[in-house]
Order: sequence, then structure tokens, then C-alpha cells
Amino acid sequence: MKAKTKTLIDEHLRHARKKHPCFVEGIMHIPAIAMEELGEMTKNINDSYYGNIEIIRQKLVKCAKEEALDLIAVLIRFIEDD
Repeated sequence: MKAKTKTLIDEHLRHARKKHPCFVEGIMHIPAIAMEELGEMTKNINDSYYGNIEIIRQKLVKCAKEEALDLIAVLIRFIEDD
């Protein structure tokens, strides 16, 4: 993994822990949170694919990558947080 990717993941993870110090009230919430992030990522990818203006397409791909990082943060918290 590239150092830049690790840094981005660490940044998103720190932000998530600060914004939501109490991750979940129960394990059953984790798939819903992960699916929400995946859904947001998918929407941005779909919108970028069907978009016809390059600058908007690039912005949507950037947003999709941000959502992917949020999803990774959710999954790491599931694995690491007690």
C-alpha cells in the first residue's frame, strides 16, 4: 500500500473517531453503516459514469474515493474498536 493511501486512511479514521466517539450501540448497526457508505460511493461512481461533463465527472470520482475511505474507516473500527 502506498504511504499516501495509509495517510488518507489514518486521517479518515481519526476524523470518524472524533465525529462519532461512540461507534455503534450494537453490532447489528455496523452492516447498515457500512452499506450506507458503500451506497454513497456507488452513487458517485454511477453519476460520474453517466455524466457528460469531465470536470463534474472528476469531482464525483473524488467524492467516491472519499466515501471509500469512510467505508474503510467503518470497517477498521469494526475490527479494532471494542
